[in-house]
Amino acid sequence: MTGQIPDFSLLRNLGVLDLSDNQLSGPVVELDGLERLTRLSLRQNLLTGPLPDFSGLSNLALVNLWGNQFCLAPGTWVSGSSVIVKAQLAALSLVTCAAADLASAPAAPKNLQAIASEETVTLRWDAAANADSYDLRVWDSIDRSWGRIGRGLAETHFAHSVVTDGRNYYYQVRARDGSGVRGAWSELLFAAVVQQPFRPPPRSLGLDLFFQKYVDVDGVAVVAPSEVPDAKMNQAREIIGSVLVGRPDLLETLAANDARVEFFGYWGEAGDGPIGWEAEVTQQDPNCEHFLQEFAHLVRRALEEQPEGEAFRLRLEDVYMAAMEDGLWRGGPASVGVEGYWAETVKYWLWGVLPDSVAADGSGLAEYDAEVASLIGEVLGEASVPSYCKP
Repeated sequence: MTGQIPDFSLLRNLGVLDLSDNQLSGPVVELDGLERLTRLSLRQNLLTGPLPDFSGLSNLALVNLWGNQFCLAPGTWVSGSSVIVKAQLAALSLVTCAAADLASAPAAPKNLQAIASEETVTLRWDAAANADSYDLRVWDSIDRSWGRIGRGLAETHFAHSVVTDGRNYYYQVRARDGSGVRGAWSELLFAAVVQQPFRPPPRSLGLDLFFQKYVDVDGVAVVAPSEVPDAKMNQAREIIGSVLVGRPDLLETLAANDARVEFFGYWGEAGDGPIGWEAEVTQQDPNCEHFLQEFAHLVRRALEEQPEGEAFRLRLEDVYMAAMEDGLWRGGPASVGVEGYWAETVKYWLWGVLPDSVAADGSGLAEYDAEVASLIGEVLGEASVPSYCKP
């Protein structure tokens, strides 16, 4: 294989890329979009130019660039998503790039702008150094895939026909020189054709483009794809506030740990983001059952972070063991571990009623499992849920 490295930027699910022992040449400029890449080997090629920025490849665990002629752009340093990747790159002992190295590919176009009017988005950008033509690509929040809308454009403007069903659009432009060598894509540009009450989450959260709706609930992020109704976002805000009323300390702990609630897509699709304190919930959720269970897990973690957290955990484990010894919750989700027990019983406590499969006589949690009802009441005494969450 010869020439510039192929454009893999649209293969967002690519996990392993091995192009070792070829005759690839020129710069490498299009790795930033490969968020799922875990292994990369470009060993023994003829690649030149500035070392690519690997800091955005959060899943990358192995990189092998030996046998090429990369350099470090002035004022930059080796960047990687982990200590291991940084060490692998630092071992290359790269020299500082000369002017010729920096000119090996066209610069990324700057100042990409969009003006939306009716069913058209008009794009404009500044001309890039060494550019002979431009490529444009677009991503929308319903189809959720990148596509080319312009290739080999001679001008620095383009009119893109769009639909007005509430989807968001993202654009990038790149330059090609007279030999067809590609430069890097420009910074991502967001364009909302229809103004919406919920904007996309800030990039600082480290979430992928799957999530297009965002609301901050006292530091707890609620995020969702475009197809999740706005009503679900408002409900999430109301539920969180109702469950944690009287416990601002728990909200502070959740916020300090970057807790977030993530809605699945219509068909159960999930987005990517930093692993941590997240609750994944569905939009098809009668009586908020799934939401209450998943959010209860976050509440438990916040309780365990409080000064009395260790005592709370020990008491919860004791209450769980006592319930199991008494034969309660047999065969149900509440019997499978202390975490599941907590989530199920918090849900029933908030509902104020048990299902017939647990207590056919219509008794409540306090009658069926008094110890856990007492514990929940002590830590969440003022909590409630809106009427639409009641069976």
